[in-house]
Amino acid sequence: MRRLAAVLLALSLAVICISSCSSKTVETSSDKTTDIYKFLGGYDYDSSLVAFVYEPVEGEEEAGIQYRKVNDIDGLLKSGVTVLIYFTSSMATDLDGVTAGVEDIAQCTWGSLVVIKTDVLEDRDLSTRYGIEKVPEFVLVKSSDEISRFEGYNYDIWRMEDVSDWVSSNGINVDRSKLG
Repeated sequence: MRRLAAVLLALSLAVICISSCSSKTVETSSDKTTDIYKFLGGYDYDSSLVAFVYEPVEGEEEAGIQYRKVNDIDGLLKSGVTVLIYFTSSMATDLDGVTAGVEDIAQCTWGSLVVIKTDVLEDRDLSTRYGIEKVPEFVLVKSSDEISRFEGYNYDIWRMEDVSDWVSSNGINVDRSKLG
């Protein structure tokens, strides 16, 4: 009887450990946690709608930005997590450097903000919903409500630091020490 009780206790502890260790959450600025992974799919570097997720990189010692397909954009936007939508276009090849900078912002804000990238030519629904006419454009959303927008095309010259400062001015902690 004691052996059975010990086995059941060990199994219960294993189930608790597995479920808590595999639960991937993002803390929002209001200290709520939301399991964002239920809105995301697997790694996908070709999808028109991806989340920049800061997580372990296979074969490397440190975590890095991985691209995960967004399977349920409406669920993610309604979840209460603050989302930065980066609107870009596959036709605008001069935005590659901007995308690298957005990956840095995703890494520096991981835990407070989920950064997604969408191609306006391939995902017309989302770009129409937010009235995107030119790229690049950045929109902060929480609980499906637009908080703020940074219209890169309205500036003669701007740097990713300007976008980072804009994110910070909207109450999101940008921890540049995460860049190493």
